Amino acid sequence: MSLFSMDGLFWMQSVEGSTYLPTDDIITEEGNFRPPPPIPCYFGPFGSQTARTTEMLSAFKMADFIPNSSAHVFNAGAPVWGIDWCPLHPDTRKENGYRYYLAVGPLPSPSHSPEIGIRVQRPSKACIQIWSFGSDAGYESASTGREGNTHGASEPNSGRMRCDLVICIDCGPAYELKWCPLPSPSAQTAFAGPKKLGLLAGTFEDGSFAIFAIPDPKDIAPPNHDYSEPHHSFLIQFYG
Repeated sequence: MSLFSMDGLFWMQSVEGSTYLPTDDIITEEGNFRPPPPIPCYFGPFGSQTARTTEMLSAFKMADFIPNSSAHVFNAGAPVWGIDWCPLHPDTRKENGYRYYLAVGPLPSPSHSPEIGIRVQRPSKACIQIWSFGSDAGYESASTGREGNTHGASEPNSGRMRCDLVICIDCGPAYELKWCPLPSPSAQTAFAGPKKLGLLAGTFEDGSFAIFAIPDPKDIAPPNHDYSEPHHSFLIQFYG
């Protein structure tokens, strides 16, 4: 496993990190599971709907099909059991470019059927995806290092949604995910390390309860990172 360290955090190369993502149930000739196929669906008003397929870890605006809609559609790759919005104090929203974060815990595959009361044996690869939703200006700020033009804005526009971070875990998929209540995220200080987005707790298929200190995705991007792709990060979890 190739792990690259920065301030006590680790991120994986995309090829290795992708093994923690949901898969299809079909095995290739090499003995590996295929990635999940894109999901086809029709979007738009009844009578004038348009077909569109959505790849895993991709998202799009419903405004592309329904004018003035503020909704977004995203594909986590498999059914989701654990999901929760990260709380943001009103005083920190402008600093974060009015960007909001969603923790998503997909199952390993569409056919995976957890048995309540039966613990899976570790290691059992799974992931927690950190999706963001915010204004275009906020994303431009993160990609260029310059402050976006969010002055005068009190809420995000239709903006965009994307998967910023994939937390690679070996305790099986999440049954439940909950962020610690405010305050979150970390305040801007002189500390050189990455800011903390928040504390995320979960229960998992191996019977464990774990707490993760989730870093701010903007602060842990590897050098020359393509912001259209998520980081694949391996974090140490604390068990209770």
